[in-house]
Amino acid sequence: MQTALYRRQKTSSKQERTGYAHLALEVPSASVNADKLSQWYSAGTRLIYLAAASSMYILPLIASCELRATLCKQDFVDTVEQLGYLLCCPHNELTTENMLSRDCGEILRTLIIPQMTWVKRMTLESSRTFVVTFPPNSDGVPEEIPFGDIVRMREKLRSFDCNYFRLPAPDDAWRQLEGSLLVPALPLSHFKWDLDESCVAEEIVIRTAFKMENTPCPVNRDNSEAWTALERQRAGAGYVAASLEDLAEKLSVFHASGQKQGESYICIPTEIAEGKVLTIRGQDDKLLLMVITNLAETLPHLRTTALPVFSALYPEEIYPVNSAEPGYSYCAVHKSVYNRYSEQGTGAPDVHPNLVAREGVTKVNHSQRAPRESKETKDEPEESNLTAEFIQLITTVIELHIKKLLPEEYSAIEVWASHLPLNERSAAYPFGGYVINLCISTVGHRDKRDHRFCVVISYCHGEGVGGDLCMYETGLLLRTRPWDVSIFPSCEITHFNMPINGVRISIVLHSDIYGERWVANKNGWENNEDTVLQAVAATVANALT
Repeated sequence: MQTALYRRQKTSSKQERTGYAHLALEVPSASVNADKLSQWYSAGTRLIYLAAASSMYILPLIASCELRATLCKQDFVDTVEQLGYLLCCPHNELTTENMLSRDCGEILRTLIIPQMTWVKRMTLESSRTFVVTFPPNSDGVPEEIPFGDIVRMREKLRSFDCNYFRLPAPDDAWRQLEGSLLVPALPLSHFKWDLDESCVAEEIVIRTAFKMENTPCPVNRDNSEAWTALERQRAGAGYVAASLEDLAEKLSVFHASGQKQGESYICIPTEIAEGKVLTIRGQDDKLLLMVITNLAETLPHLRTTALPVFSALYPEEIYPVNSAEPGYSYCAVHKSVYNRYSEQGTGAPDVHPNLVAREGVTKVNHSQRAPRESKETKDEPEESNLTAEFIQLITTVIELHIKKLLPEEYSAIEVWASHLPLNERSAAYPFGGYVINLCISTVGHRDKRDHRFCVVISYCHGEGVGGDLCMYETGLLLRTRPWDVSIFPSCEITHFNMPINGVRISIVLHSDIYGERWVANKNGWENNEDTVLQAVAATVANALT
């Protein structure tokens, strides 16, 4: 629906503005007479008038309801005028015999405007199509305005000469559409086929004497706040590495005993590894930390699209926060496939899982015997699809890095993502899912149900926001920039965030460790399926003989 709008130039000459003959002169190659052109011009003016009274999203609604031809009929001028006013002022209580009823205003407020908001949020993939191209301005450059830039588009459309009363200021009912930010166009087609191993950055490996031990997590429900506050204080006072050479030298002493030195921390600002991959390994070549610093360089559109995208997808959750203030809260949106709570079929009768129930149980949720999507994914499918579209290129770049630089780990985690029910393709591949953390500053914890490790993609709006990732056992504090990527064994290392003051978003890729049960034998139900298939095969064979 890319649209080019050309308006009649306003002029002081009455002769030039008489009739529509001048339009034929403006389009000499159109091969249409003035009457036909004037009909098109009139029809376009009506649609512009309605869009100026509401938004450009009224046009898809008019088209879908097959109302364009009706509204453009000559005897519908009064209807268009009245409809334009009602669209602009749906709360107006005035009704006359020539006005649409107040019921129409209620329909507009409760149905049409919310529908426009929904259409606006659905334009992530097609938003380059929902653009209006206006004639060149004084500098000779055509002006393009997306449908979703509601205020700017309204001002532009209202500058058109519609030969009618000036529309009043829009009613407050339109604020919900204005506040629903446009999900910007993403240059997916430009990148989709260009991503290959060439985007994998050079790896710098630092080896230390740190030995990962199977120690209990030092944090529990009772001490989490006090423990985290003390560790944040220690981490904030830690040594800041000045370069990769400085970091390697300090870690050789810091981890010399096999554990970190005392209760201190070493801060790693990611700019010291600019454009590279920094990997820190301990004894037995154990991965302690990997940092990928070239994501924004590989996908430069992330620098400008992140905040508008997430603000559009989660409008009530994106705002500056201060985690030190009383009442601080955050939002974590889980978009994952889980197997951890699935009912096991070991020892069950050899029949189809849907035919099995415990004795005395009348209501059985058979879907709990297979992996299933998180509640957020089911409740908000459109939101999930749009988020998956946004992170698609991000996860592709990360997958290429892990596959090349961590091949053993890649093989281990990729198995689960390759065996999701009905061969579903995970948006976080090779991981089974992801979590969107909005303005989060976690207390100390371990993700015991993560398989091997997790990936954290960090974004903050502005400088000095905080929220740096701290790892207790290794004594490392990672000071990231927007779109730096950190990989670490989240199931073994106690980690937390420094306080935040501003807007910070992180995308965490992870896999459910219990996915191995599904891969191994479909949660113990595999033999049941084989029995059913064998019975069906035997029945078919008998029928054919």
